[in-house]
Amino acid sequence: MEGAEVCMNMEAIGGYLELELPPASAWMDKRAIGYQAARKAFQALLRSGQPRRVWLPRYTCTSLIDTLETEGIEFAFYAIDEQLQLAGSVSLSRGEWLLYINYFGVRDAYARQLLRRFDPDSVVIDCSQSLFSPPFDCLATLYSPRKFVGVPDGGLLITRVAMPPPQEVDDGSIERLSPLLKRIAFSAESGYQEHHQVDRSLSEGEPMRMSVLTSHLLSRIHAEHVRACRIANFSLLHRLLGRHNRLDLGQVPPFVAPMCYPLLTTHAGLRAFLISRRIFVPRYWSDLDGADARFETERSLSVQLTALPCDQRYGESHMRRIAQACNEFLEAAC
Repeated sequence: MEGAEVCMNMEAIGGYLELELPPASAWMDKRAIGYQAARKAFQALLRSGQPRRVWLPRYTCTSLIDTLETEGIEFAFYAIDEQLQLAGSVSLSRGEWLLYINYFGVRDAYARQLLRRFDPDSVVIDCSQSLFSPPFDCLATLYSPRKFVGVPDGGLLITRVAMPPPQEVDDGSIERLSPLLKRIAFSAESGYQEHHQVDRSLSEGEPMRMSVLTSHLLSRIHAEHVRACRIANFSLLHRLLGRHNRLDLGQVPPFVAPMCYPLLTTHAGLRAFLISRRIFVPRYWSDLDGADARFETERSLSVQLTALPCDQRYGESHMRRIAQACNEFLEAAC
């Protein structure tokens, strides 16, 4: 039996072929701890860091709020303005953290300003929407690769908090591949509901180490291609639509590859119009419809900000199609 165990631990040679993947590359930061999802990385960070309270923006996904509630961590919301920056004053007491989201991958410069305003050891920068932003010199930086590339799950954490990687390895990635494969084999609509089921499933269970499958897939991403395509597409959309945009994008750093092109207008119907043209744009975050009066700006952003796709699947002709549809709607609405 001992010999059989030794054999099973040896790398297999020959036999049937596996899924063909490009050669691996070391584009991810070596300090990153891989989890099954960014929200689980955040959960593990909370358990190790044990903050007394966490300040976070109300303009955020419910997964962060749910995680804080699950862990019994006190939290408070701060407001943001139309430019996605803190509105009003926030003062951190001993043991309190501030979490700021690098919205849509276009607020790197502002995030660095916050690190001059607050003690970096008390700040978490959520880069779930900014995969290629370098890690911030602060308590922790969170990433969510699945928002940028076609992987079934995965989250990354870089932190000053001393914490070992989780012992248990996630083994659910194969089941989560289905909507990704359906989009290739059938249509964008065919795996839509399943995609949302996958997203909900990632809130369940304990923090686990990123699966072997997802680790392999991520290591084979052509990161420079992804980055270059996103930057080129974002720049073209800004050139074609910038005159309509109330969001001041400033000078986006050349190393940043935004998640989308955030187009902020006064016209709430743009999103539905684009979907009718099979240009699928998400809404961030619909639960704000029930938010109290302190967060009127956040409610407006949720309705009026349209997140236009600019990812590596697309090129100039796609961006021009998006811009043409936006211009058609916005010019008719004026």
